Amino acid sequence: MKWLLFLVFVLTGALPLRAGHTLRGTVANASGKAVEAATVEIVDRDKTIAYAFTDAQGGYVVTYEADAAQQLRIVVSHLSYEKHTAQINVGDKRHDVRLKDKNKSLQEVVVKAPEVYQRGDTLNYRLSAFTGAADYTLSDALKKLPGVEVSDEGAIKYLGKDISDFYIEGLDLLGGKYNVATQSLPAAYVTSVQVLTNHQPVKVDEAAFSDDVAINIKLSRHAKLRPVGTYEATVGRGDKTRYYLAGAGMLFNPGFQLLAALKLGDTKEFAEQEGRDHFADDAYTPVARAVLGELNASHPPIKRERYISPQDHALSLNLIQKLRPEATLKANVGYAHTRTGHSYASEQRFPTDSEPITIAQQYAPDVERHLPFLSMEYKDNRSKRYLVNRLTAGATLLDASLPMSDGTWGASLQREKGREANVENRFSVRWKSEKLGWGLASFVRYNRTPEGRLDIATSDGERLTQRATGRHLLVRTTLSAAYETRTSRLYLPLTVDYGADRLTTALQQDTVAADNLLDGASLRILLSPQYEYTHPLRRFIFRASTTLGGVFQDYINRGSLPATYRTGRWTAAPSLYFYYALSPRSIVRLQGAYAETDGDLADLLTAPIRNRLTSERRGLGLLARSRTLSARADYDFKLPLEMLFCYVGASYVQQRNSLIPSLAVSPRLIEATAHCMPHHTRHASVYFGVTKRFQSIGTKAALNAGFTRGQQAMIQNERLYNYRLSTLWFTPTVVAKPFGDPVELAYSYRFVKTFNRIRSGRTSSHLSQTHDIRLHLQPAAAWLLTASSDITTEAWPTGRPVTATLFDLGLTYRHRALRLSLDLRNVFNRRHYSYSLFSAVNTYTYSYRLRGRELWLTASLTR
Repeated sequence: MKWLLFLVFVLTGALPLRAGHTLRGTVANASGKAVEAATVEIVDRDKTIAYAFTDAQGGYVVTYEADAAQQLRIVVSHLSYEKHTAQINVGDKRHDVRLKDKNKSLQEVVVKAPEVYQRGDTLNYRLSAFTGAADYTLSDALKKLPGVEVSDEGAIKYLGKDISDFYIEGLDLLGGKYNVATQSLPAAYVTSVQVLTNHQPVKVDEAAFSDDVAINIKLSRHAKLRPVGTYEATVGRGDKTRYYLAGAGMLFNPGFQLLAALKLGDTKEFAEQEGRDHFADDAYTPVARAVLGELNASHPPIKRERYISPQDHALSLNLIQKLRPEATLKANVGYAHTRTGHSYASEQRFPTDSEPITIAQQYAPDVERHLPFLSMEYKDNRSKRYLVNRLTAGATLLDASLPMSDGTWGASLQREKGREANVENRFSVRWKSEKLGWGLASFVRYNRTPEGRLDIATSDGERLTQRATGRHLLVRTTLSAAYETRTSRLYLPLTVDYGADRLTTALQQDTVAADNLLDGASLRILLSPQYEYTHPLRRFIFRASTTLGGVFQDYINRGSLPATYRTGRWTAAPSLYFYYALSPRSIVRLQGAYAETDGDLADLLTAPIRNRLTSERRGLGLLARSRTLSARADYDFKLPLEMLFCYVGASYVQQRNSLIPSLAVSPRLIEATAHCMPHHTRHASVYFGVTKRFQSIGTKAALNAGFTRGQQAMIQNERLYNYRLSTLWFTPTVVAKPFGDPVELAYSYRFVKTFNRIRSGRTSSHLSQTHDIRLHLQPAAAWLLTASSDITTEAWPTGRPVTATLFDLGLTYRHRALRLSLDLRNVFNRRHYSYSLFSAVNTYTYSYRLRGRELWLTASLTR
């Protein structure tokens, strides 16, 4: 903790603290009419230290920092009026301005909106200033914005922080499933992207501080006047003939929005990604699914499209209707089908006191999922009352097969079948009267897994079947009260949480049978008082809270190895949060928390469960208990006009666990269980990111880096291992247009160095390097040449580094709304890719078979 506090001191103490001042006023023309969108700057000598824009009423509010003895200037400018300059004194509260009309007529003047500008907590990017000829979708364009990151899964971050809301023209059409929009909406339809910092979506709580970040997409007039759509078709040939068909229809009216999308094909995966909910932090995983696991659970550090042979279908209909200015009704319904196949080999090395145990296997998994979903939401968001009800339903139908061969079992076939359904309803109402606020919220979830089954057969005649079924009910009700003053807020919620579970497993192997029949319930009664102080100018916010209450659990396993678990305990979980705006450009956040948590119900499954031919797990009949102490410090700095954004932070987590994981490894079987042995784990990390756009050379440069170090323990083959796992990584990225639009070069490099040290003295390390290079050449306005390469290198201290190079070429022709593309993928026809990783004290090496050379022809139409 000392080093963390020292880092916070350095971050805050190294910056000068100066007095903050706020200047208000109005800007009007000579006749007294309000002037909107005028720029108001506070200038110290020749440097702008703060700025703002006037609103529709001509008003402005600008906050700046300066010493009391300074003399400043206020500069007000607008294209249609003469510039106004005046001296002001530090501490002046108001300055009204009358602008004079320009007498000189302007001829052949081309007016461009600024590329980046800020109004209050809203940062606006003019999208066309950052995009190039190769940026077709909104997702492509978002990656070009300084300060904005888009992950491979489509998740959007701003200054390293996940967004909390995604809007299109101010309406929440898609919620966390915004991949549907970012992948379907053409960048040409978007005029600007707004980043909403300190975003508070609930009007009843608008006086309460929020540290959330949201994105709002502003569309062109063309996209708002009438229905628009995008259509795409691809046909290709490689190892087999492949195809892709997609269509999306969109309507964005002020009071109604609709987005319907249909996609099917086998060139790439898209179904699961478009259905992913980036806001589902509390997504529930049924225990029956968790104990059976996945037949395919390996994910190499290359793009899945390089080795996956998919067959995907996706259909979604999303609409939102404004019933009143404050009320909306939203519906999202869809269906996704995905089937993926690939092949790979693995080598697992487990250390022992003598020679390590090595298990080599070959796999060819084939996994198919059907994923229907439905969501309906009514929301009434008024300043005095907030009401929302959201009903969601979904199902998963899984069928998978895993042919496998190894030196011990020979050839085998594993088949998995799973069926599950989930229904949730969230209701919340809040109302406010003067300084008092009240709230009532309920959450109900019912999940059922009527079938989970794993069948395994080997070439020597051995057969086994593992079944798992279950159901889960959770009812949570919260009653809350809030009292607010000008600077303080006291929040007092009382939560009653009741859960009931039933889980059944059955293992049948020749003459051996092992069953679990788990029934039980849990009750939590929690009082979570919270106090928050907010500076009148929101310079700093302090929040202190704690959760007090009781947790009661009663479970019984009537299976082959009966066990009973009944417990009741009191819990206290305090947390602290501090937010300090050192200036309008820089922010410090400090937070710390203590929490007590229990393990999942799988800990109570005392009879063995086979989740693969070579792996088995069982619990002790005790729920794991963890006590976690965490601390985090973050610092953000931004200069929007200079397009410079950076963040730096550190975190520390210490956890005391009642159970320690244990493995019993033999060449035929890996048995996972736990031992009742208290132990500590520690995890510390530092990280930073900086992004700068150099407008004069059309270049965006970014650097993200971090270092993590963890201390953990495990038992393997009755031996206790204490080990430290450290990772150093950094990723520089450059997107440059040195000669303007005709040439664009994008380069990203990822360096990951991992060290694993066992307390006994053995140390291993692994180096992974990835180069991602993209070159776009535009010899004529309608033509675009593309060359790209992915280069990966894996290196161990012993042995030669292994390098894999994948190279693609593309040619695109555009004519108005039509786009034709010819792509040659994996030009060198590379067919294998290998990588290694650490997991605890063990080493895993994988070799994947890649898709061969392919030629694709694509036609796209935007209307």
